[in-house]
Amino acid sequence: MGSIVVGTDLSPRSDRGLLRAVSIAKATGSEIVLVTVLEGQATGPDARSERRSAEAALQQLQEAISEREGIACRHEVLNGDPADELNKAAEQAGAELMVIGPDRRGFFKDAFGAVTSERIIRSASIPLVVAKGSPWLSYRKILLPVDLSDSCKAKFKDLADMAWLEGTQMTLLYAYDAEGREMMGRALVTVKERAAYLDDCMKSAQNALHDFAKAVGQDQALLYAEEAKGPVWTTVARVAQETESDLIVVTPSGKGFVGRYFLGSTTEDVIRSSLIDVLVLPNSKV
Repeated sequence: MGSIVVGTDLSPRSDRGLLRAVSIAKATGSEIVLVTVLEGQATGPDARSERRSAEAALQQLQEAISEREGIACRHEVLNGDPADELNKAAEQAGAELMVIGPDRRGFFKDAFGAVTSERIIRSASIPLVVAKGSPWLSYRKILLPVDLSDSCKAKFKDLADMAWLEGTQMTLLYAYDAEGREMMGRALVTVKERAAYLDDCMKSAQNALHDFAKAVGQDQALLYAEEAKGPVWTTVARVAQETESDLIVVTPSGKGFVGRYFLGSTTEDVIRSSLIDVLVLPNSKV
């Protein structure tokens, strides 16, 4: 992997993203590009003072990473819209991954000025890691909510190209929709008939998930097929805890992993609620 762009606002919470990037860079031999984006005017006494402070802080981080970790590192201080500038920096660096730290209050309003996590995540043109878990441990177990679509299958090729995920245990979570549940609750059907219908739905979902796993070369993955009864983040959070996962993989628009079977829940819901790192794969690679 060529380089990793790390978006930072130079706050202590941003350090978690930096530490995760260092861990991945060590495993892949990648260069780290530290990027801070200043909003507002690019000229004037205040702007010059802010830039000098940012340059000094990034220079210290760069030296620490290079000297202590033995990792190639450089930095950039940019002006403009943080989401746009992070993408430009990634493109110019030929980066294959972007990493940002956790938010301060649910999203990234404070960490990147007026820009929310949704703005950054939806505009990312390369895979992006939101570092929310412990940055000290390597990824061992990955949770992938899947919708069994062709676009979802295509995402597994993207994952296969990520050498830093080699050797991890994958869990595929398929939240299916028992479409007749509500209708049967209103109809004159017996409890036994209703139970038999729901049992058939579960078996069908399990078989479909098994076939999907085989088709994407994940025969050894753990398989969870569960009826979608509420917000996706509650199911994802519970399964992540049950499987002791340390990384969740999603896409920003709900096409590929978090799909229509998740009752309209969004990637932002998963990221907001997650206690572990989240890898967001861009739609451009579908």
